Amino acid sequence: MPRFYTVIAIFLLFLTNNLFCQIKIQLDHADILKYSQIRSDIQILVGNVSFNHDGNYLYCDSAFLYTKENRVEAFGNVTLIGKNQITLTSKYIDYNGDTKIAKSKKDVTLTDGYYILKTNELDYNITKNIAYYLNYGTITDPYQTITSKKGYYYGDSGDLSFAKNVEIVATDYKILSDSIKYNSRYEFVYFFDNTTITDTNMIIYCDAGIYDMKTDTFFLTNHPIIYYQSYYIEADTVQFNRQSSITIARSRAIMLDTINDLKISSPYIKLSQNDSSILSYKPAIIDFYSENDTLTIIGDTLITITDSLRGREFVFNKNVRIFQNDLQAVCDSLVFNQLDSIFTLYKLPIFWFDSTQMTSDTMILYLKNENIDKMIGFENAFIIEPFIDTLYNQIKGITVTIKFKNNEIDSLIMFRQTELAYYLVDDEQKIIGVNYSTGNQTILTFVERELDKVLILENPQGTVYPYDEFPIELQRLKGFQTHYDKLIPNRNEIYKALNYVNITDIK
Repeated sequence: MPRFYTVIAIFLLFLTNNLFCQIKIQLDHADILKYSQIRSDIQILVGNVSFNHDGNYLYCDSAFLYTKENRVEAFGNVTLIGKNQITLTSKYIDYNGDTKIAKSKKDVTLTDGYYILKTNELDYNITKNIAYYLNYGTITDPYQTITSKKGYYYGDSGDLSFAKNVEIVATDYKILSDSIKYNSRYEFVYFFDNTTITDTNMIIYCDAGIYDMKTDTFFLTNHPIIYYQSYYIEADTVQFNRQSSITIARSRAIMLDTINDLKISSPYIKLSQNDSSILSYKPAIIDFYSENDTLTIIGDTLITITDSLRGREFVFNKNVRIFQNDLQAVCDSLVFNQLDSIFTLYKLPIFWFDSTQMTSDTMILYLKNENIDKMIGFENAFIIEPFIDTLYNQIKGITVTIKFKNNEIDSLIMFRQTELAYYLVDDEQKIIGVNYSTGNQTILTFVERELDKVLILENPQGTVYPYDEFPIELQRLKGFQTHYDKLIPNRNEIYKALNYVNITDIK
């Protein structure tokens, strides 16, 4: 840089600093004025002391005015009123006129007319309109009280930041956190680290989130947990509206209903606490817990319908599967009535009990004492039981009713146009023949899982064939079709469906 420009720059810098220093703290009034005998630049002021500095006013009982330092130490009932209408009161303020920073101690109160901040030590930058405390303070507004070890007030943006032992107490909720930021302009509360939110019906644990005070809605991330009356909810993100009592959980979502002993797992769960309605999809998995076993159902979509007479119904649609240790089923759609413990399976359901396969156009399963009690198949009922190798016992008809006892098949009644083909064995379990019978009603009874009696009513006809003379066309009754390839080995196979979900597909 040429010498001439260097001189000009230094001169302008000197002039700027000189002009800044000319804004001195002015003494407006004091009942008594003395000069320090030690330092001549110190004025000792007592009684109704007041100063002004660039539109900011300071009032106190007594003060030291350091004229060379452009600084005031104020004592007693100290009040600093900024030209931005923010008022700071305390028992002591050290005010620097060059930096416009006030350091206050003892019974400190800062207010902008909306917030009231109280602490024992506070630094306040008038120029930047920023204040902070580092050793506990309390902020109140018309709606809540906030306490913390550290607090920062940003007047221009309306932000309040708090750290360490943060507590927000409102009329209907309470928040405990390690770190919180509050924006009064937009009425947003931001949570960071180890946050607990409680009200009369709810407890939330989260590490990150936003509370929109205008809409009374929480937006929580980092896998929050909610205890809401009888429900436990966790997910990667949770949205909860306190007015509508609607919770939306997304990605790795789990909901527990502690009253009804069930769990829903899904990438998306929507719960309305007002009517206990649920929407879940892509996919939805529900576990019904019992003392004996767990019944698991999966489907692409799950909704619940609550009726005053019928109670709550769970409705699954598309790719539905039921799994329990002794039974499995697949169908296109399913309705489960929780009050009556009745499952209705639609659109060509397939039901397996142990090794027995049952199919029909529509099927109803009845539970009693948490175990299967009865099954009814409507239209095109067909039952297959593997015998040896590729041989199968079979019975078919229009409608079938199967009753269970002690979690085993007790009896079977096949109605209308029935056909029965089963293999006969001797005491050494060698095949001695095949019974083929028809009728309009066939009744089978079982003892210890073995066929005990066969009763054919209404136009019974039957033939017992030697094994090697059994007609080939009867070895597979019309409509015969096995679906054992659709069986799954264990419940974990159902949960694998959750691992292949593209989170971006969930809206």
